[in-house]
This record gives sequence, C-alpha cells and structure tokens, in this order.
Amino acid sequence: MNSGRTYVNGDVYTLDMDEIRLDPNQPKEHYNEDVVIEKLTRAIKDHLFFQPVFFKLDDDGKPVLILGGRRYTAARRAGLKTIPGVYCDGRLCEVSVVSNLMLGDLTPVEEAEALRQALAMRYTIDQLALALGRPPDAIREALTLNRLPVEVLDECRRDPEYERQELLRIARTRDEEEMRKLFCDYRRRLYGRCDGLDCGAADALKKSLAAALERGGVGVEEAKELQDIRSMLDKVLQSKRAGSA
Repeated sequence: MNSGRTYVNGDVYTLDMDEIRLDPNQPKEHYNEDVVIEKLTRAIKDHLFFQPVFFKLDDDGKPVLILGGRRYTAARRAGLKTIPGVYCDGRLCEVSVVSNLMLGDLTPVEEAEALRQALAMRYTIDQLALALGRPPDAIREALTLNRLPVEVLDECRRDPEYERQELLRIARTRDEEEMRKLFCDYRRRLYGRCDGLDCGAADALKKSLAAALERGGVGVEEAKELQDIRSMLDKVLQSKRAGSA
C-alpha cells in the first residue's frame, strides 16, 4: 500500500496480506475459534466469497486490522494473497454499526435502523452496498422499513418472526393509519390476534399494576412508568373489545 495515498472512510480497498498488521488491542474471541475459522476457510476455498475486514492506518501508512481477525486467519489458510478491507478512521461506533450489519444476525427492523445509523455517520448507500455485498437497490429497499410507525418498529425490533417482505409491503403504504391496520392484520395472521395480548392476561396485568401503585414504595419515575403501562393496557383493551363487538 502506498503510504501517500488518500483513504476515504467507509470505502473498500484491496489489501496485500503480507502488509497487514494485527492490532494488539483488538479483542480476541476464543469460543469455538478453530471450528469457526475452519468453516470460513472452506467457504473461501469453495465459493471464493470474502466479506471485507476493517482496517486503519499506522504512522507509516500500513494497514492495521481492527475487525475481522478470523476472516484474516481464514484467508491466510485459504492461500489468498489479497483481501478486501473497509477503511475506518478508528471511530469504534461506526465499526460496530457496520460490523453488525455484516454479521447478518439482525431482524429486518434492526437492520433498517443500523443502515440509517450508518448513513448518519456519512457512509453512502454505494459504500454500504459494496461492504455488505448487496446491490444498492437492496440497501434502499431495506431502509424503507424506517417509515413504519414507532409502535410497529418497537414490536418488530426483537422479534425474528416478522418477515422482511411482509414488513416491506406494509412500509410501502403512504398512510400511517393504513400501515397500522395492515400490520394489525399481519400480526393477527401470525399470532392469531392483533394486539399480541389476550384480554384476560391484560386485565390481570392491569390489576397487578394498580395494586403495586396503591401499595406505594416505588420512586416517582417508576410510578410514572407504571402509570404509562396501565394507560397503554387500557388502550389495548378498548381496541380489542371494540373489535370483538
């Protein structure tokens, strides 16, 4: 690598394996290490597929690996002479966001929010597409999920049962109320009910919250949170019973 070269944060570059230096401060994961590296090595040999590592530059302009040690080791075992790497100026929050995207173990909503966060960090759609090995249009499509109402995003963020294509279909609707209606229909098909909570359970929880508030012994902030939850349950019950009438 040419030490006089200008590097753009988030862009992908071809790195010479013999010039890459490992960062001694990079955290090392030892759980199942050899098994994971062996699988990566076979994948590289069989499919010639390699997701970029992340690197910064040392004082001599040489690449220093800051994320992707397993991929680097697997690439060496597979006999690669060069590998792709995403240049990062060292801001760890950016590395964390993009690396989470590359791991691919996110729900559709988590991915959409991470992509939006990466754009806010001045990555471009083309840079993300190159780093993730996906077409730019796929990145744009994934971003549309951020249009969903807040309560829908909250519902789907941690639940992998909600499918990407169904959520995209809902997100393409222009009207927010229509999105809520479509999502309610989808949730009913998925879980057998719209609110995700049956009235008996909601009533029982509501009574428990009321009893906790009457007993006291909670702080001001905790009491406010309990009241908010109680109000939310009231709305859920009203909606459920109105739909059943």
